Amino acid sequence: MTSQLTTNANSVYRPQSNESIVGLDVSGRDIVYVVIDSQRKIRPPDRIRGQGRNATQRLIKKLVRGHDRNFVFGIEPCTYSKVIIETLRQAGFKVATLATNTVRSQSGPPIKNDKRDARKLAEALLHGNYIPNDMAEDGIIALRQAVNERARLSRMIVKYKDRTHALKALADLDYAEDEIDALCEVAEFEAGRFQEPRSEALQAAYITTNDSINLTIDSLKTQIEGQDQVIRGILSDRLDFTEAAAVMTLLPRVSETTAAALIAGIRNPDLIGSVDHLRGFLKLVPWQYCSGRMNIVRKQKKSESERTLEHLLVVAATFFKSDRPPTFTAIQAGQFDPEILDLAKREYERIRNRQQHLKAKKKLIGHVRREVGFLIAVAAWRLWRHNRQLRRGLTPAA
Repeated sequence: MTSQLTTNANSVYRPQSNESIVGLDVSGRDIVYVVIDSQRKIRPPDRIRGQGRNATQRLIKKLVRGHDRNFVFGIEPCTYSKVIIETLRQAGFKVATLATNTVRSQSGPPIKNDKRDARKLAEALLHGNYIPNDMAEDGIIALRQAVNERARLSRMIVKYKDRTHALKALADLDYAEDEIDALCEVAEFEAGRFQEPRSEALQAAYITTNDSINLTIDSLKTQIEGQDQVIRGILSDRLDFTEAAAVMTLLPRVSETTAAALIAGIRNPDLIGSVDHLRGFLKLVPWQYCSGRMNIVRKQKKSESERTLEHLLVVAATFFKSDRPPTFTAIQAGQFDPEILDLAKREYERIRNRQQHLKAKKKLIGHVRREVGFLIAVAAWRLWRHNRQLRRGLTPAA
C-alpha cells in the first residue's frame, strides 16, 4: 500500500519517475481529472459524475483498472474536496493540496474550464510550480468556532438591549397603532396587550422585563469573557498565531478577536497574491477570484465565519479615529523590527487618508465603514506577511 503524503506550507512534493500524476478539478456536480502517466504523456481528460465518497471510490476503480496503484493526486482544497482528500488518503494514495492562485500560468488563451484546471493542477504538481495549501487545521477550525460563538453572544446582547429600548419607548410615548405593532414585535410582546389604556401595563412590563434582561445580559457578558479566554488560549498554543495576532493589533481598533478572525479567514498570508485577491478571498465583493485569468462574477454565499469577519471589520471601522495615530508600548517596540512599526504607521496613514477622502465625497456612512473595514483587513494582511518574511530572512514583498 502506498504511503500517505501530508503537505504543509513549506513542502513541495516531487513525484517520482514511476508515479503517475492525477489532477482533480472538483465542483458540486462532478470530478474532472487529467492523468499524466509515468511516461509523462498527458491522457485525455475524463469526468466522474457525482460527489463525495461514492464518486471518489468510482474514480479509484476506474484509474486502477488494469494499472498499478502508483498514483499521486493534485487537488485544490475546498468544501467539496475535503471528503475526496480523506477518501484518497484512507485508500493509501498520496494527495498534494495546491494553492491554485500561486500556480504559474503559461501564456495562452484566457479560457477557464474544468478540463484546463485539472490539467493545470497535474502539470503544476509534476513541475513543482505551486505552494502547498492543506485543508484547515484543527487550530484554525477551533479558532473559527470560538470567534463565531463570541459573535453569536454579542448579537444576543444587542437583541436584548433592543427589546428593553422598545419597551421603554412604548411606555414613555404615545404611538400610532401600526407603530405599536412594530415596537411590540421588536420587544417580543403581543401588541394586543398594549392597547389603550396601556400606560400602567407597559410600565410594569418594562420594569419586570428590564430586570430580567439585565440579568440575562450579565450572564452573556460572562460567557463572552469565557470565549475571550478560549481565543487567547488557542492563539497562545501556536507561536505563529501569537505573532500574527500581536502584529495585527499594532493597528488602531484591531482587537484580539478581530485578529483571530483574520487569522482564521486568511490562514496563510503568502497565498494571497494581491489586494484584489484578498477582497475576493474574504468575499467582500460579488466576484470570485479563480485560478484562471479572469474573475467570475457570481453571488457569493458567505459562511458564518465570513459574515462574522465582515461584521468585526465594520465595527473596527466604526470606531476608527483618524486623529489617533498608532502608539507602541515598550514591549511592542522591542518585539518587532522597526520596519514593521514604520509599516504600521504608513498603513494607518493610508486608512486615514481614504477615510477622509470618502467623507469629503459625502459617501454614505455604511459605504465608508465597509471600505475602511476592508482597508484595515488589507493593512493587517500586509503586516502579517511582512513580519513572516522578515522572520524567515526573506526580502519582503512590496
